[in-house]
This record gives sequence, C-alpha cells and structure tokens, in this order.
Amino acid sequence: MKINLVGNSVSQESSESKDLDFKTVVRKATVQTVEITNPDDKEWAINPTISTQSDSARGYFTGKQTLVVPAKGKATFEVNYLPKSMTGK
Repeated sequence: MKINLVGNSVSQESSESKDLDFKTVVRKATVQTVEITNPDDKEWAINPTISTQSDSARGYFTGKQTLVVPAKGKATFEVNYLPKSMTGK
C-alpha cells in the first residue's frame, strides 16, 4: 500500500510531495518517517491529518496528533501502518 504526503501550509516556491511504500503482513505494524523542515523564525505546531480514499483501509495509518518543529529546525513525523486485512497492489 502506498501513501502520498503533501505539505503546503506556508507560501513556497513549489509544493513538496513524498511517496512512502509500505510492505508488511496482516496485523504486523511497520513505520516510516518523513522529515519536516521549518525555515521560519517561529516554532511550528502541526496537527497532521491522515486520510484514505479507500473505506476498507480506514484506520490502517496512524501518527502523532501534534508534531512540533523548532524554528529554523527539523522534526521527524512517524507514519505507522497496521493493516487489519489483506490489500491488493
């Protein structure tokens, strides 16, 4: 199963997109990370939203409710994938 991550909360020259490719067996969690860079002079407190287009995969992806990214710094957001049933490619 793939997940596409897009961020665009502040004005940018271009919108970044990153694809994560998750592979695991049913009922075994796997985690991948995404690095978020804050170029601003102020700390960010981000409330990520994880959604899916497939109702059958709802709840398979999870992550922290809030991610704090320091001013002029970086933070790592963990995306957890725990399939509860088999999915196709």
